[in-house]
Amino acid sequence: MLLFLGWALGWNEPWDARGQPALNLTHTLAQAEQSRQGGDLYRALTIYSRAARLAVWFDDWEGLLRIACGLKKSGKIQGSGVTAQTVLMQAMVAAERKRSRAGLERVADGFLSIGDFSLARAASSRIQKGWHKDATEAQDPTPKLCEDPKPST
Repeated sequence: MLLFLGWALGWNEPWDARGQPALNLTHTLAQAEQSRQGGDLYRALTIYSRAARLAVWFDDWEGLLRIACGLKKSGKIQGSGVTAQTVLMQAMVAAERKRSRAGLERVADGFLSIGDFSLARAASSRIQKGWHKDATEAQDPTPKLCEDPKPST
C-alpha cells in the first residue's frame, strides 16, 4: 500500500545512478508537444505538470521556461492547476536562487508574453546589482518565451 501511495504522489520519476531524479526535459517536452498537437490536451498537461515538478527539483529555470511555453501554446495561461503563470513564478524563484540575471530577465519577458505586467515588474525587480551575466549567459541564444530563434544571415 505504501509503495502505491509513493508512486501516486509522484515518486515514480526516473532516477539516475546516484539515486537522484534524472532530468531529461527534451524527451519529456517532445512527448507533451506531440500529445498537444495530436489533440490529447489532458495527456500533454499531465506531462507538463510532471516535467515542472522535476525542473523545480533541479532549480532549472530554463526548463521551466520551456514548460511555460508549452502551457502557453496549450492555452493554459492562468487559472487552476499547472499554468504558464504558475510555472513562470517557479522559474522566477529558481533563477533568483541561482542569482541569474539572464534568468530573471527571461522570466520577466515570459510574464510580458502572457500579459502579466505586474509579475514581469516583480521578476525584473528581483535582479540584484552585483549579479553579472556569466560567459554562458552572455552568449545564450535562447529566444524569449515561445519565440523561434531568428535565422542567422
